[in-house]
Amino acid sequence: MAKYDPTHPALCLQGRIDSSGATGVDRYLEADETGMYGQFMSYEMTIENISNQAIYDMSTREPGKYTAIDIKAGDYITNDSGKIVLRIKSVIQKTDEVIQLIAEDVDGLSFRQYGINTPVAFDTIIFFELSENGLPVLVGDIVDSFVGKAIDRLQSRFSIDEDDERYRFEHVSPANVDVGDIVTVDGNGNIVKHGSLGAAKIPVGTAVTKSKNGKIIYVKPFNKIIDNYPDPTILNGNPGDVYYTDPNNAGGITTTETAGESPVYMQLRNAIPTIITTSATTPPGNSDVVEINNVEIHNSTTYASIEYFKTEVNLQTSQTGVEASTEPEPTTVESQGGSMLHQQILDVVVLISQDGGVTNVYPAITIGDGTTSATISFNPGLFGLQTYDYLNDPNMAAFQVIRAEEVVSMLNTSFTNNSINLEALVVAPPVGVSNGNLYNGIKITGTGSSASIQITNISPDAFGTNFAGTASATGLTLNTPINTNANLTFVREDGGNILITGSPITGGWINQNGVTSSSAGTPVLLLMIEGSGDQELPIVLGTDYDMSPNQTTGNLSPTGLYITNTPFIGSKVEVKVNGIDANLGQALDYYQKDCFFSPDGTTVRNFNQIQAGDQMYWNGVFAGFELDPDDDIDFVYQTSNSNA
Repeated sequence: MAKYDPTHPALCLQGRIDSSGATGVDRYLEADETGMYGQFMSYEMTIENISNQAIYDMSTREPGKYTAIDIKAGDYITNDSGKIVLRIKSVIQKTDEVIQLIAEDVDGLSFRQYGINTPVAFDTIIFFELSENGLPVLVGDIVDSFVGKAIDRLQSRFSIDEDDERYRFEHVSPANVDVGDIVTVDGNGNIVKHGSLGAAKIPVGTAVTKSKNGKIIYVKPFNKIIDNYPDPTILNGNPGDVYYTDPNNAGGITTTETAGESPVYMQLRNAIPTIITTSATTPPGNSDVVEINNVEIHNSTTYASIEYFKTEVNLQTSQTGVEASTEPEPTTVESQGGSMLHQQILDVVVLISQDGGVTNVYPAITIGDGTTSATISFNPGLFGLQTYDYLNDPNMAAFQVIRAEEVVSMLNTSFTNNSINLEALVVAPPVGVSNGNLYNGIKITGTGSSASIQITNISPDAFGTNFAGTASATGLTLNTPINTNANLTFVREDGGNILITGSPITGGWINQNGVTSSSAGTPVLLLMIEGSGDQELPIVLGTDYDMSPNQTTGNLSPTGLYITNTPFIGSKVEVKVNGIDANLGQALDYYQKDCFFSPDGTTVRNFNQIQAGDQMYWNGVFAGFELDPDDDIDFVYQTSNSNA
């Protein structure tokens, strides 16, 4: 995560949007209570006339100053009014004075507050970083560039989270928690109610806010959350794991629990990798020097292709933490507006009937992935789907239509039934439609590395409009060839920074085609737990007494008896059968003992590895007798007082 590094002066630069303004890239696609569906959230822009920032630190990339070269993904930009605040997602290319980038309105906060998040031509733009507490760091003469109450607006934009001490957790599906619930994480790093199945034992905090239909949960933590651990390479646990002081490594941490060592962190979430997706398809030349995280990767070498350079990068992964790949992007085609749509309708909509369904005309196409194809007639009745009044207006009931939702459903059914390596999705409306956000667009993606997208019109709809092509019902291009360009991608899985330096700074291979530095990832998320509660102590709960086993038959026989809690570190489980101790085995001798614990019947637990939910298995042949439901079984052991 891009935050101000106190070992160097804060970066604070000024420039202006060029005459082209900003172009929308990604839209808000959640149909929720915000009313933002279809609003652009990310923009591509070029910012020019970026002035140098004079500093008095000689240890920076260029001693004594910052330029646009020092800007990276993860930094923020704002206009001089402080109303538009965007985070840089990626940098396409940069020189000392000009930068081309894509930036996003995080959570739509600028648009929600002021109804605007689109920079326009010649807007003054200020680049800045955040402090450790998530507040903007504004320094130097740039402060004079703000107008009116701009700095107050900017400080307020970030102080909301800082003052409330909330932390944002994003999920793929809505989280099953309510505002006010005490929450923790599960093994996937999702926020769940504390005490629910699969939840970590340590509570994280209170759920205070939900958004995006519950996909984003804001939590007020009970203790400090660390999102910029200084050495992310050593954080090798999973969500819910506890890190302890390491008795074998002074000052270190480990996920292995040892008697007498203190718990210090609980892992909340795995790292969010830092990813740089470039458009580079050719390797650096013999006049380029490329360094990744201060490790020289390339110097005056000629490579036959980008694949050879990728191999060279990966030979240094152990030092840089960065791995390169050159997988081609999937082939895609998406609805376009303007001249691609029927000029009298200008929406992604297929007209089935002009007389209220008395006469129906179903357009037909052949579509394939370059290897396999199928003919589709867009008759919704054959797929169990319905038609709709045009514009959802009963006064327009004579005009029956199908939308992107129905078209996508029919396409995917045909793709599945005919083993075609394509997938259709409903996406936000394209630019240049006539009825706002009423009708969505369509996107088709190749699901195989050799998939192209081939569409041939067979017959038009009831308005005489072809399904695809220019002036069509869907705005989809007819033929999209396989994407053969193997663009270079850099990934740092632990979420740390990727610093790409070298020479020449401009006019060479670096700082062009997206080959730029980034700190847009996030290392493993940790909750500090040292001192956050009472000391963990061993107790005997007696929850696994007077149990009745299943009838057993021979060795390795499951008893249907499961241990409720994980034994306290160093605590051995005693198994009593009708009050008499049974001989408990472990991995090396389980076949010579009366019984053993296993999570699956195959893996045998050692004494210090038994976990909650493990089942006891009985060796009837070795023990000399079988268990039956009339027997009385007790598990006697100590567990943590946190289980009380």
